Amino acid sequence: MAKRNGHWEVLEDALAYEASPWIRLSVQQVRLPNGKVVENFHRVEMPEYAIIVASTSDGRMIMERQYKHGIGMVSLMLPGGLIEPGEEPIVAAKRELLEEGWL
Repeated sequence: MAKRNGHWEVLEDALAYEASPWIRLSVQQVRLPNGKVVENFHRVEMPEYAIIVASTSDGRMIMERQYKHGIGMVSLMLPGGLIEPGEEPIVAAKRELLEEGWL
């Protein structure tokens, strides 16, 4: 039986696209724990992000409508945002709630 929880070994790693600090895309050749080699594994790296599940004192969920260009429409979203370098996730969550007018 193949190991399912082992680490993948990166044999090659080539940068395909980068728009720092938002996204980095690389194409890797990797060896799986079972020995199989995957020639073109596309790896997407994005910065850490805090998503807040919060409610009002009367138990209603806090959500907001935001236009999302990727889908071309307004969508209902939980509040959130990027975690700044060196920032604790809970601090980022509180900052986002303040910036978005919920606190």
